[in-house]
Amino acid sequence: MKIFDFNERLKDSILIADGAMGSMLHEAVGPQRCFDELNATEPEAVFRVHQAYIEAGAQVIETNTFGANRFKLTPLGLGDEVQRLNSRGVKIAREARESGAREVLIAGSIGPLGLGVQSRHPEPGEIQDIFYEQALALEERGVDFYILETFSYIEELLLAIDAIRSFSGLPIVAQLTYAEEGTTYGDLRPANAAEQLKNKNVQVIGANCTLGPQALLPILQELAAVDGLRVSGMPNAGFPKR
Repeated sequence: MKIFDFNERLKDSILIADGAMGSMLHEAVGPQRCFDELNATEPEAVFRVHQAYIEAGAQVIETNTFGANRFKLTPLGLGDEVQRLNSRGVKIAREARESGAREVLIAGSIGPLGLGVQSRHPEPGEIQDIFYEQALALEERGVDFYILETFSYIEELLLAIDAIRSFSGLPIVAQLTYAEEGTTYGDLRPANAAEQLKNKNVQVIGANCTLGPQALLPILQELAAVDGLRVSGMPNAGFPKR
């Protein structure tokens, strides 16, 4: 999908995206070492999740590829499966779209490498190569745009954006995740994040995960205060009452 067409679509309407993938697959097939692997081992389960969201009214469905990068797959013995798992993730989403009664957009889901919990931190060049490999596999199979989501550190998000922009002209939605205090885990305010992202040729900036709808609202308001940017919000269920 061309950036111009994506921008024109957003001028006229709000796009309603799907919801959780991992928890839905957990409910369907039980605990897994890697939900991205289900694109190869349980494609019908992934298809049914997409189908359910389309039937519920979603206008955007995300591929089941959040963690399908070499850095996360290698410890599981799946490092050579990056292209296959991403390609199959897009294939399943396209099949779900084709089986539905209306058109939906397919977003290629790319998550962070999880560097905060890993003992080995790759160099920036290697990080870009990892994101490049995944994004290329998604684009070759036919996603409409990318969603970079649940990033805790803007430095990693910027590397992912640069990796994609080194070859792709598809639209990008770039989302960080925020704590209850209103900052990322890298201690960045939404307005500061927006200022760093607004000149990176991304079409939408946003926030997802961690916070529920009420807690996410002021984050989105702060992002929206930066001129010239469109905003996305994908809250989760929030925190349990203590």
